[in-house]
Amino acid sequence: MKCLFCGAEIPDNAKFCGQCGSKTHVEVEIEPDQNQMVYPAYQQEPYHQEQYQQPEYPQYDYPQEGYPQAQSTSEKNNIGIALIVILLIVLAALVGLMVFLFINKNNKASSEVLDLVTYDASKVPEVTTEVQEETAETASEEAETTEDDGPAIVDDKAIHEYEIVYKDVTWQQAYNQAIQKGGYLVRINTQDEFDAIVELLNEGENGKYRFYVGGKRESDNRDYRWFNEDGEYLDGVINAPGNWYDSIWYDNEPSFEEDGMDIEENSLCLFKVSDNWWLNDTTDDLNGDYDDLFSGSIGYIIEYE
Repeated sequence: MKCLFCGAEIPDNAKFCGQCGSKTHVEVEIEPDQNQMVYPAYQQEPYHQEQYQQPEYPQYDYPQEGYPQAQSTSEKNNIGIALIVILLIVLAALVGLMVFLFINKNNKASSEVLDLVTYDASKVPEVTTEVQEETAETASEEAETTEDDGPAIVDDKAIHEYEIVYKDVTWQQAYNQAIQKGGYLVRINTQDEFDAIVELLNEGENGKYRFYVGGKRESDNRDYRWFNEDGEYLDGVINAPGNWYDSIWYDNEPSFEEDGMDIEENSLCLFKVSDNWWLNDTTDDLNGDYDDLFSGSIGYIIEYE
């Protein structure tokens, strides 16, 4: 090692430097500081962890009577399923009832529309009997012109028997076929007779039909008259102002021709608009003049005495 003072090389165990004679070790005494506190060494005790045990609490039995019991989830589900099943059964019953009523209505309508309908005068017993028992003198008096009825229609005013025929024909064909059956195209002479015919028409599904009746006019004038089975026009003008027919003519009729189509109208028919039956003038040939527009919806009414 080296001397601390002169730096000469000296043996490691030498106490003095051979060069400068200084001690190789210097002892330094350090006086303790009076203000510095000396704390005793603290030795930490080893930590022993004890296992925690849950304390035991006393058990009590509470009374169950008088307290509502909550429904389980399965019970609620069962109630919901039962309600759905009941609802489906009710709906199925309603659908079945509607289907039954629809089928029954269609069957009834088909049988009424396709068959010939014969009117029985006994359906209006009081009116029919009274009129049929009138004397010829009384009927003649009623046929005369009065201030209320306007121009007289010289014909029988009794209510007879009627037949509705559903067939695509012209007015002339209807006229001929009615005579062949022993009757004639109906001639409506009173409000009571018109009401009886309307009652008959309303018994079936006849709203789509146009029914020829026994009135027409000559091409050279505009007076509609009843045409009898002998091929003769009867006295009295159906479209003359002031008679009772004014109440059964359709609005703005007779028109004598189809507006904008150059189709002459010279025959009479009954047709239904807005739940009411009306008198209207029309062409002799509905199918021919309107290119089968009315195919399947033409008919005529026969009157039997």
